Amino acid sequence: MKVLLFLFGRLRLAIADQTISAFPTQRSALILARLARASNKRVLRDSLALDLWPEDDLEDARVRFRQELSRLRRVLGEFSHVLIADRTFVGLDADAVHVDVDDFLQLVRSAELAPNPRERFERHQRALELSVAPFCEGLRDEWALAQRKQLADMANSVELPDPVTDTGRLVGREFEVRFICDLLANQTRVGDSFVHVVAPTGFGKSVLLAEVVRRLQPSPPQTIDNPTADAVRAYLGVGSGRPLLCAGVRPLGIPGEKIVRLHPLPVPRAGAQADLAAFPSVRLYLDSAQAAGQPADGMDGIANLVKQLEGWPLPILLAGRRAAVYPAEDLLRRPQGFYGLLADRREVEPERHRSFELAMRWNLDHLPPDARGFFPKFAQLESPFSASIVEETWACPGVEALEVMLDFGFVERTADGFRIPEPILGFVELAGLV
Repeated sequence: MKVLLFLFGRLRLAIADQTISAFPTQRSALILARLARASNKRVLRDSLALDLWPEDDLEDARVRFRQELSRLRRVLGEFSHVLIADRTFVGLDADAVHVDVDDFLQLVRSAELAPNPRERFERHQRALELSVAPFCEGLRDEWALAQRKQLADMANSVELPDPVTDTGRLVGREFEVRFICDLLANQTRVGDSFVHVVAPTGFGKSVLLAEVVRRLQPSPPQTIDNPTADAVRAYLGVGSGRPLLCAGVRPLGIPGEKIVRLHPLPVPRAGAQADLAAFPSVRLYLDSAQAAGQPADGMDGIANLVKQLEGWPLPILLAGRRAAVYPAEDLLRRPQGFYGLLADRREVEPERHRSFELAMRWNLDHLPPDARGFFPKFAQLESPFSASIVEETWACPGVEALEVMLDFGFVERTADGFRIPEPILGFVELAGLV
């Protein structure tokens, strides 16, 4: 299974449920970034060593580079297979890593060759979705700053599409769609494995699956929504010849499962003023409001609202549908919270998608009974909290519940421990669980 390497935003690697975003030094992160941007994903060792330590002579730079590479391998752990090094070259295994900047560049270049204006528009739109965050945010090396400016200039040269479009179109998931299509198209033995898109309900899994099916025509995968382990085993055992693509709220934990976890949509960064509509979370709100025939004024208020919602798609979608009655600024000013207002009673969606509360109750109902009782207890902990605090307070059952809630996306890992996402806390208050 390929490792996802994200260069837009904070540099990070992800595979299945695991993410690495903390590196021992800036140079460790720079090694990954420079290899990812190099031609053929490899460079001369000596050349890179001297670039990273220009004040040293070659022998000292070689020693420092060897030590830095060793530190990087230790941090990568099971990801370390993506690094390939010999006495002359160091690089990334192009067959084992999928880089978001590569997708961005391919979309920008292919847009000029698009067969019609609509296709050109869509490719530009997807390119902008990928590049909404700065290249290698936080790295201050001259090379990183130059790359950041080059890619930002390229993104700014792309005509910003009208953000108000059909809400049935997938917003902010281009990288995941392309990665899943790549996984399915390159399966060597159909029946040995399957792709499982995992996220809480309301993250757009069904729309994502439909887009993957559309792109892989005329040989689309078989899809299963909210699969059980038995259903997946039965399908794989039949040997139909079609790849299997599933969408559920947690991993099944069976052999052959290739997990693609969806995360919240990017939200505007602190201090971002221009082009707020380029952020997928803001655009989703605008799309939703327009489709419902609602005005959507006040971009600063919308930006603040999607940040408060931490990029969770369903509450953003529902807030947009109620923009005429409850503009974003008004929602944020409500002293008792606004999550109870995030509802759409029209029978055009599955019931669990008609309100934020129904979606969260549906998620909660799928928690194993042993873990469900810990849901309100964790919500009372001050974030960030540690696993040792959970263990001291509730012993092994608490730690097991923590692991389950990580699977469900009810708890997030941070650099300092764990935290409860703001929408989860809003539901706990709304439902009177504390």
